[in-house]
Amino acid sequence: MTVSDRSDLEDFLSSIRKEGEERLEKRRSEIEDRIADMIALRRQEVESLMKDMREEQRRKIDGMRRESRLKLRGEMQRAVEDIQRELAEKVRIALEKRLDSLTVSEGDYLASVEALTDEALSVLGEDASFSVSPSLVDCLSRDGRAPSPLDEDDWGGCVAVDTEGGAVVDNTFRSRLDKVFQRAIGELAVRFDEVMERHPDVRGRLRLS
Repeated sequence: MTVSDRSDLEDFLSSIRKEGEERLEKRRSEIEDRIADMIALRRQEVESLMKDMREEQRRKIDGMRRESRLKLRGEMQRAVEDIQRELAEKVRIALEKRLDSLTVSEGDYLASVEALTDEALSVLGEDASFSVSPSLVDCLSRDGRAPSPLDEDDWGGCVAVDTEGGAVVDNTFRSRLDKVFQRAIGELAVRFDEVMERHPDVRGRLRLS
């Protein structure tokens, strides 16, 4: 092989090596680009997943907060209602004790029942029939008419019925007590609202809307 032939062979081999290197470089570049694209896509998927997870976590936390607030509001509302019931019960007991003390004195009791009878008959007329506490039937007879005794009433009082049997005036102590109690509860509710107005933070927490 001549020097010229060897030179031509080396040039040919060099050309092949160069072509191979270029092809390998191109292939390596293509693979790196694909890897970079895959990494970028995976990063986007991970970021999207993390965003979804954070959003889901936020919703769960918000839900827990709302549930806690509603639970707290419910507990506060029940506490307020318990206080109102307790106060109402104390008012009722106080009124009943006051009425019990009235029935202890015979003179005061007679005067009270007589006043209730006068009031009932002034509405229905003196000819109306009426019933009073059993112990006062004889004391409160009018114009030869003896009233009938009231049944099943510890405190007594007066119940009058007009001559036609249609209109009734219930002037028993129990009936009057119920009316006074309702007024007292109404006034208590107003006072309670006034107290709540002075504490808007509590009222705000009780507001469910």
